[in-house]
Amino acid sequence: MLEQSGLQVEYGASLADGSLNRSVPLPTEAIHIEEHKGTVKKTSACRIRVQGDAHVLLVSRTATLLVWSESQKHWIVVPPQSLAYFTGRANHLVHLARGDHHITLVSLTSNAAPYLVSWLERTLAQVRRKNGPISVAINPIFRTTMSRLDRALARLDKLTEPTILGLLHEIFPRLALSENDVDLAPLPSDLPPNMKQLSDMVRQDPASPWPLKEAADRVGYSPFHFSRVYKQLVGYGFHEFVDRCRTQIAVEAICNSETAIDVIAATSGFGTTQALRESIKEYLGLVPSELRSEPEGSLKA
Repeated sequence: MLEQSGLQVEYGASLADGSLNRSVPLPTEAIHIEEHKGTVKKTSACRIRVQGDAHVLLVSRTATLLVWSESQKHWIVVPPQSLAYFTGRANHLVHLARGDHHITLVSLTSNAAPYLVSWLERTLAQVRRKNGPISVAINPIFRTTMSRLDRALARLDKLTEPTILGLLHEIFPRLALSENDVDLAPLPSDLPPNMKQLSDMVRQDPASPWPLKEAADRVGYSPFHFSRVYKQLVGYGFHEFVDRCRTQIAVEAICNSETAIDVIAATSGFGTTQALRESIKEYLGLVPSELRSEPEGSLKA
């Protein structure tokens, strides 16, 4: 399968008992699709091998994954309801957090879409590292596209293959040009300039207090009108956006440093470890210590 699809998934020892069930719902020459479903009781390891010129889309629907980026030497978080994108000639260690997993993997090679793969390789060479995984939340940009992908996978008829192939032409270029490894605070791309400027300021300094009145003053609205408009435009409120930004920088620090959790909580704007714990639990379904836990099972390089 690796030679044809450029994709191979290897479960660690702790998953060999059938914790995850693997299926290939659509035999096809153009693309390769795998579904992985099941309950993981403790953090466990698997490996995703990508070879040749393959480009792989991973959709994590219900639980959190941590992917080791060999090129950047750090962990990339793939939250529930997120997309991860892997390019060829790479070997990625993946930690699956405890919980109910539903993972869809779709791989594409140049045989199926030569122009798209050529464009992706040129673009990735220009804007970011060649083999590092990219992960973004299923934000408003992707929500409609992902709904169409789910409908195509549920239908499984003669139109499924060309439909998914067309969707990959939408998804891969957007992922290739994405600015973030992980985005717990997704925003629509068409925010008004004043709202975008404010949101960018929060992203750059989420640890600041960011009272609602001050934020509203910056965009020239009353606090009531600002709250209503922001939620209407973004899909969630301004205070939640601030909380998501704080959680994002805290999660990155937890995964990629040995800094004490209480110090991370203070420097990321939460103030207390309990507040940080509750926020990570809400968005990732985990507690901070689980982001640093060693997985069960072992995998050879």
